[in-house]
Amino acid sequence: MTASAADDAGNTAKQQIVFSVNRNGSAYEFDEVTKQLLADVYTNDPPDLVVREVNADTLVFREITCSTDGTIIRLKEGEDYTVKAEEIPGQWKQYMYTISRRCFEREGMYCVYIYSEDRADNTMTNAVKSKKIEFVVDRTPPSLIVSDLENGAVYEEETHWFTFVVKDRTVPVCASVVIDGHTEALYHREMIDEADGEFLIPLEAGKNKQKITLTAEDEAGNRCAKTYEVFIGREIKKDFVNKFIFTGLCIGFLCVSTGTVIFHKYRKH
Repeated sequence: MTASAADDAGNTAKQQIVFSVNRNGSAYEFDEVTKQLLADVYTNDPPDLVVREVNADTLVFREITCSTDGTIIRLKEGEDYTVKAEEIPGQWKQYMYTISRRCFEREGMYCVYIYSEDRADNTMTNAVKSKKIEFVVDRTPPSLIVSDLENGAVYEEETHWFTFVVKDRTVPVCASVVIDGHTEALYHREMIDEADGEFLIPLEAGKNKQKITLTAEDEAGNRCAKTYEVFIGREIKKDFVNKFIFTGLCIGFLCVSTGTVIFHKYRKH
């Protein structure tokens, strides 16, 4: 703001005052990678977090803290995060925080808070501004518990039933049953939640071994799989007996033929 004055003698005075009105404190913005992480919530490979703080005034104090499953840690500038400040007079001040992914190596739920104070005595955090930084690091794949199915087993049935149970820290996002390369069943989150993760699967008899692959994947992208090869059918014993009889007949025929040849040779002598 500029003020000027003049008197009747022609004397003039002029003074300029630069100031800012700052009632709201800082605003916060995330880069695209950080936005995607916060939208997904779960990850097994957390990235560096990039947050931009914009304020009409210069910050006089700032700190970043990180809460992991109830434990609060104050991050160290220059070690856990870096700050790139732009403090041009007469313009909005900008502070670019890059928080290292090394801060998120442990599995668990993370909450990151950026606290600052400006020259107008405004105090603020990203959480107060509805810019929460909350996500879960999960590197443990779901577990698959299978019963009534053993690799290499033979089941003399027209239909064999087995059970598999999917468990995870959260509700798995999907599970599937693949038989000989064909997806026979695909379960989504709602179906898994409704069934409490437990499914009963039928296997029909066939002429050949069947390859069964069970998979499960969680929200963070962790995946587990189990594979079984089994034979199912009621004709197993009959086929075995027929093969045994056929083999016995062949051996018997060879023995008789050999004995006959020897007998004829003996008679000639």
